[in-house]
Amino acid sequence: MPLTSPHDHRLSPRLQAVARLVPACRRVLDIGTDHAWLPIELVREGRCQEALAVDIGPGPLAIAERNIRAADLAGQVGLRLNDGLQGISVRSDDVVVVAGLGGYEIMRVLGEQPLHCQALILQPMKSLPELRIWLGRHGWAIDHESLVLEPRHAYVIIRAHYSGEPVSYDRLTAIVGPGLLQQRPAELPAYLRQLMQRLAKQKRGDPDLIPVIRQISQLAAELETNQADPPGGMNNDT
Repeated sequence: MPLTSPHDHRLSPRLQAVARLVPACRRVLDIGTDHAWLPIELVREGRCQEALAVDIGPGPLAIAERNIRAADLAGQVGLRLNDGLQGISVRSDDVVVVAGLGGYEIMRVLGEQPLHCQALILQPMKSLPELRIWLGRHGWAIDHESLVLEPRHAYVIIRAHYSGEPVSYDRLTAIVGPGLLQQRPAELPAYLRQLMQRLAKQKRGDPDLIPVIRQISQLAAELETNQADPPGGMNNDT
């Protein structure tokens, strides 16, 4: 369900996409909250009954506190000056959000304690394949992935739930994403073209990437053809 609040403009397209993947929950834990716009909107919309906004920086948290008070949500959105999840008791009906950190930093945060929460919503800035592999090895099943494309950046948002069953991904799936491969959003071809440019710079040091790049190229071409000629479309020549 998309956010419809008049305060939506406070969320960037990236954070709006993160918010859309947060399921209804009792409490959301926003790790690396910055100015707390995300938990404010989730509680304001009634998606989550309460929130804990966590950040390692006193400066951002001071701004977050002002924003929470201005939204009249001091009773529902708590603040914590903290490094990740250290010392925080995570419950089974919590949703944990970690957005805007690197993939290895997200792994560190999630590995600080055993987690069996309702869902993880993750938006890594880099090292996506490594994060997906880590999630699979630790029993987290990726059930959805979203894309936000900007002129200079592409953001992937991952939602995962704990199954307890290890999942292994081949290299193509780890690089592109199991959710994106299954869901095939309209933005996927453009994202694949960006991926190929990035991987082309890495293949000299990693020749095993060459067949993966070929697979990605074939998939991008197939998707672009399908988008140009949708099934059931009318032929203008008839």
